Amino acid sequence: MAELNEKSQNDTEKVSSEKNVKKKNKKPNIFQRIGKFFRECKSEMKKVTWLSGKETFKSSVIVVVVTLALCVAIGLIDTALEYGVVGLRDLTIHLGLNF
Repeated sequence: MAELNEKSQNDTEKVSSEKNVKKKNKKPNIFQRIGKFFRECKSEMKKVTWLSGKETFKSSVIVVVVTLALCVAIGLIDTALEYGVVGLRDLTIHLGLNF
């Protein structure tokens, strides 16, 4: 009889522990997860070190200048290659070589 009581008690403990595990593994609803996301975002944003306005302006000017310089360089390379290809085409036509 004692063995039966112990067995039933062990089974009851297993069932209750399984219920606790299921409750722990259950995901919170969508609104709780969204709220948690925004709370974590707010806490991370407090850790960010922001540049001053002067530093931001200087960095922006550097980006614009480098971008314009690269545009000019790429444009010059493109134009040179275009003239080279047109020159080769005209040369082959002048020499009578048809490809």
